[in-house]
Amino acid sequence: MKPLRAILALVLGLTGVGASSLATATQTPEPSETSDAQRVSLMAVPDALGVVRPGTNLRVTVTVANNGSSTLTAGEASLHFAANRFDSAAELGEWLETEPEQDAEPIGHAVATHGDVTIDPRSTTELVFDVPAAELGLTATVTGAYPVTVEFGDEDGELAEARSAIVWQPADATAAVNLGVVMPLVVPREPTGLIDADKLEGYTGSTGLLTRQLTAASTAAFPLAIAIDPMILASIRVLGSDAPQSAVDWMSRLESLPNDTFTLSYADSDLTAALQGGSGAVVQPESFAFALDPARFAAPAEEPGATQTATPSPTSEPDQVTLPGPEDLLAWPSASASIGWPAADTVTTADLAPLSAAGYQNLILASGNVDGEGTSPHVNVADQSAVISHSLVSRLLDAAVGAVSTAQWQQEMARLSAVLATMAGTDGHGRTALATLDRTQPSGFRLAETATTLESLPWANPATLDAVLALPPTEANLVDEAHSPEVLSQMAAALQADGADAAFATVAADPSIITSERRLALLAVMSNRWRATSGDWPAAISQFLDESAALRSSVHVVDRGQILVLADRPDLPIAVRNDLDQPVTVTLTVDPLTAGLAVQERSVSVTLEPESQRNVPVPVQSVANGNVPVRVTLTSTPGVQIGQPMIIRVNVQAGWETAGTIAVAVIMAVVFGIGITRNILRRRKEAAAADVGSERIDAMETTGD
Repeated sequence: MKPLRAILALVLGLTGVGASSLATATQTPEPSETSDAQRVSLMAVPDALGVVRPGTNLRVTVTVANNGSSTLTAGEASLHFAANRFDSAAELGEWLETEPEQDAEPIGHAVATHGDVTIDPRSTTELVFDVPAAELGLTATVTGAYPVTVEFGDEDGELAEARSAIVWQPADATAAVNLGVVMPLVVPREPTGLIDADKLEGYTGSTGLLTRQLTAASTAAFPLAIAIDPMILASIRVLGSDAPQSAVDWMSRLESLPNDTFTLSYADSDLTAALQGGSGAVVQPESFAFALDPARFAAPAEEPGATQTATPSPTSEPDQVTLPGPEDLLAWPSASASIGWPAADTVTTADLAPLSAAGYQNLILASGNVDGEGTSPHVNVADQSAVISHSLVSRLLDAAVGAVSTAQWQQEMARLSAVLATMAGTDGHGRTALATLDRTQPSGFRLAETATTLESLPWANPATLDAVLALPPTEANLVDEAHSPEVLSQMAAALQADGADAAFATVAADPSIITSERRLALLAVMSNRWRATSGDWPAAISQFLDESAALRSSVHVVDRGQILVLADRPDLPIAVRNDLDQPVTVTLTVDPLTAGLAVQERSVSVTLEPESQRNVPVPVQSVANGNVPVRVTLTSTPGVQIGQPMIIRVNVQAGWETAGTIAVAVIMAVVFGIGITRNILRRRKEAAAADVGSERIDAMETTGD
């Protein structure tokens, strides 16, 4: 392969390898953004997955897409082939995944051409290349992969290139790779950490995502190890009798599969981001009590006419229901040892001890995270057992499973076949490898088709995950691969909020109702599936922080403006609000910031009912008139400060109470005095009138005589 290496050096230069280039030939750019380099895209699909045997011709179907807004004329496509076998899968992968340099000479020589190609705007055309076996000039006696390049250009020069590979198989007998594949059984991101009944019914229905994934795993001829998100299990079990029947049936079907299985971290949360962000331990669920409804777990009512078979104990409580605990909701009867699957290339040496302490006996590490992989994917890194996921094979598998068209799937499968044939041919028979499927964008659309085709490849033998773990481990070194500073900054903020939520929860009658729900939300926002789109995870973290801030402000002192104090020894009314759905107990502490007011009872404890507000009387004594700023602080029973202290303005005007009392007394005295005076005068007037009347009567009697 020396000549090919020399040519590769000229063609590739120092360009790096990128996984995203796998789909370059199949992407269609936006019309308004189409440049000359993007105007044409190619897809090269060799027949029979690129397998060529002695005496058979090479047939390659090329799809040419005109992504531009003008007609492409006078185009020419050429198929190039080099009879230089790739020495290793890494060399082949680098060639497939590296963008060619502009104006670089093609590898090998043109073995077929198509000229005068015309393609309308936003249209595609298919070109078929038939190359006689003699033209290839292959005479090797061993199986190997060889480069195939398709170039398309017009009179202005080259516009696009597509790369593929064929596998030369001179005889039926060939070396094979024992390949194990791990597929994640997951759902799209779920911010709350629990899947509601409606979504579960959709996921587990006849055409639902989880049903498609399970069907693919159960029907594939190639055995797939299944990594189950325990959030799915808990979401079904927490519903009890209200769980959709389709979800219950789905879980029973999952339990009956013979595949190797293990559970992921809850919500497939990132195992190392929190560790590197300062958690100190693997973040795990606390409790599900907040989501459990006892009515869903009550024993079914007896049928009418049923005979009672046992007499209840006099001390028993017939209405008491035993609710499942976290261990019941998350349990899974897996035969595989506890396996931790961190995100690819995110593990550092400092993460190993906490991962082991969390119970992970084995780790799945991406090959870029490990140095020293030999012919076995089972290794020991710093006394930690791990299996290595072959990054190149995994990327090619993902590209095939996620292919949006049959042609794209055939292209990716031909590439995967070539890589596996190279691994088998260069490393010898009996080589074992492990591949993992992407869990950021669960689909399963072409999973069964891909797995079945893998089983048909002569250089790929199926291997179970347990068989991979049973291999004797070899020593390897961990290559520290930490998360980016941006990710760790976001993660540290989320962990800090989680800690603040836990501290705030001490105010509640049952803190676990708050902390367990918030913990699930944290695990949900840590899910690897948020990383599918670059801008989604920061937005999810921001929402988590906003929810945390809203929670911690749900118990607070109500600002009702300035308080007027007229008495010498009044009760200062402080309003406290509880917006939670459970009782809270707080200690209210009042501290005047000037000497105008003295607090008789500095701290007062009070219990508030759910969603209520209450005035808390705090006895004070007026010292001097004027405005007095008073700092009011809330703390929970253990002494945790709740929210920020509030400054309340108190206007002390104690002298007005004495003056007011005197004024009222004077007014009352005047009123009473006037009343008494009027009463005396009236009585005197009545007496005088009586005397005058008596005198008149006497005079009349005298005159009559």
